[in-house]
Amino acid sequence: MSAARAVIFVPAEDWRPHAVQCLEHIERREYEFCGIVRDWAAIERMRDEGAVDVVVVATREHLPPDRIPRTEAVSDYAPPPAGKPRNAGPIDQARRSRLIRRDEG
Repeated sequence: MSAARAVIFVPAEDWRPHAVQCLEHIERREYEFCGIVRDWAAIERMRDEGAVDVVVVATREHLPPDRIPRTEAVSDYAPPPAGKPRNAGPIDQARRSRLIRRDEG
């Protein structure tokens, strides 16, 4: 079986320290290093062409939030507080139901 082909995605202006971290990760994982890319559209093209198997980033903040497919790690999220349904997201204050109290007096 051949090694997975990995590319490093580093959008940050100060990209060198991040690239070093990513290269070390690629070496540890024994991936085939395919290059450093600073444009997410290029990553998408490489993925679509089958030229890359793994995209390595130094930090999740480097990933574009609107990328598809979006990747979420469960460990990045705190468990919901007791009593709150697991599928409940943040409360949108603008759409929240309001209780109207009328003075009966």
